[in-house]
Amino acid sequence: MSVQIGLLLALGCAFATNLAFLWKHKGAVAAPAVNIRRPLASAGGLFASKWWTVGFGVALVAWVLHVFALALAPISLVQAVISGGLVFLAVLADRWFGFQLGRREWMGVALTAVGLAFLGLTVQTGSGGAHSSYSISGMIAFEGAMIFLGALLLISHRVEGLRHRRGLLLGAAAGILFGVSDISIKALTGTVPGDLVSIVSPWTAVAIVASVAAFYASARGLQVGEGV
Repeated sequence: MSVQIGLLLALGCAFATNLAFLWKHKGAVAAPAVNIRRPLASAGGLFASKWWTVGFGVALVAWVLHVFALALAPISLVQAVISGGLVFLAVLADRWFGFQLGRREWMGVALTAVGLAFLGLTVQTGSGGAHSSYSISGMIAFEGAMIFLGALLLISHRVEGLRHRRGLLLGAAAGILFGVSDISIKALTGTVPGDLVSIVSPWTAVAIVASVAAFYASARGLQVGEGV
């Protein structure tokens, strides 16, 4: 039963996340340009924009739903449901936010839906669990590789041929870094309920640093790239 509740929370998170994304995009394009060399001023400029603040508030609610979902269900299922939020994004953007989605975008949504349906059909009930074991060395290697890839994407605009793709690359970097944060949070959810002291952990530091970097990458990507 707890897994089902976790998936319902993940579904709510998916809807709130994508609604927040569209509001944050509206606020980001109206805010001063994000400059990572002036992080506090950049954050202040973003939060001075009404729609960014509204979107961030909704995103915070979505994050809380996400954490509870990760605590109740396997991360593979939670992330799959949240990824399915692309359907919410497409419909909301097309119907209520004035974006014109072409055939390519709708095909992407359809392929995502098919992939998630396949994942749901192939998951073996009873295998693993909400807190399956993991290898510490494997986690370190994986997250290290993802952080390295995210960092490469953050500086990829310095390559002349990639500058016109800066918004897309920043969005990809933000997605990878948010994923790193999610994996760290999942590692914590297996220990914190039983031992609150364990929140003082390297995984907490990784989650915070990755989230902050993703925050600025996402905001700047929304300013220089297409919303959808």
